[in-house]
Amino acid sequence: MGVFDGTLGVAWPSMRVELHQPLAALGLLLIYSTSGFLLVNLALNLVIDRLGVRGALTAGSGLFALALALVGLGPWTGVVLGAIIWGVASGLVNAALNVYSTVRMSGSSMQVLHGLWGVGTLLGPLLVTASLLGGHGWRPPVLLAAVGELALFTWALAGPAWPDPRRGRAGAPRVRVSAPLVLGLVAFFLYTAAEWTGGQWSFTVLTESRGFPTATAGLVVSLYWTGLTAGRLLSGVAAIRFKTEQVLAGGLALAMVAAAGFWLLPPASAIALPLLGLGLAPVYPALMKLTLSRVPEATIGLAVGLQTASGGAGAAFAPAGVGLAMQRFGLPLFGPLVFLLTVATAAAGLVAQLPGPWSTPPNREGA
Repeated sequence: MGVFDGTLGVAWPSMRVELHQPLAALGLLLIYSTSGFLLVNLALNLVIDRLGVRGALTAGSGLFALALALVGLGPWTGVVLGAIIWGVASGLVNAALNVYSTVRMSGSSMQVLHGLWGVGTLLGPLLVTASLLGGHGWRPPVLLAAVGELALFTWALAGPAWPDPRRGRAGAPRVRVSAPLVLGLVAFFLYTAAEWTGGQWSFTVLTESRGFPTATAGLVVSLYWTGLTAGRLLSGVAAIRFKTEQVLAGGLALAMVAAAGFWLLPPASAIALPLLGLGLAPVYPALMKLTLSRVPEATIGLAVGLQTASGGAGAAFAPAGVGLAMQRFGLPLFGPLVFLLTVATAAAGLVAQLPGPWSTPPNREGA
């Protein structure tokens, strides 16, 4: 999954020229993909009940392979259809992995799991850049990602069943609406808004606004995803010694400094963008792991689904909105918008962890 996630933003300038689409059409693709992603995650408990963890992973990886084949081989209509299918596919895979890892994995293991996703996002920009410089276009890396998803589908289909990690599932579980839950949902939306806006638009901004050559910009964007990868792997080590809350706060502090540097110091873009990735790295897995501090364990499936859906909405709507804004007001708007999204993420994410009379006691049934 990470390979394609890192591929799309770098491939887009070439995609839109070949497919005769405006700059902001990338945002439309992300919105198309979000519809299925949101539906799957809003019905997460039902999805896991019907398919099981392995079934969700199998169906999701198979659909992802089909979606990427449509994107890599088709005209614009095929790309749009592929976007809709990859949204459903991504929702299924996330449904399986997020529920299982939130309950069964430690904070350290959660960071490493998301770090491995980052390995794919590191390879994606490098593959696209190499293909473009070699004169092969943007399609071969997308098809290569489809082959990878097909391999995952084969493994999931043949592998052993995973146990359902949820407990206390009798009856219809309900999530109590509380300030920590709502702030957590806001934090997931804002975090993915910052991460995906930075990842999907930075190549365009570097090449078309800040004068970076294609090869250099591709390398810098790859280093952004490298920062996400290395940051999560390093956070996995740090989480052995420090609390998840401390790892979260440290990452957010670095992300805010880096976002300010990218905005205010354009000559330092090649340094600030990778540092932004490094700072953002531990935020998503830390927020996910801390779900049990915000909701009772019996409702973990519903809560994880809501959080993942909120994150999916941020990943789609924010880059789309930023794309429309830059098309209207210019590419220099990118820097301040990413900074504001990063600061807002820090505010929501840190306040959600503060103890208070409205907090939900962990691992206990809600009212």
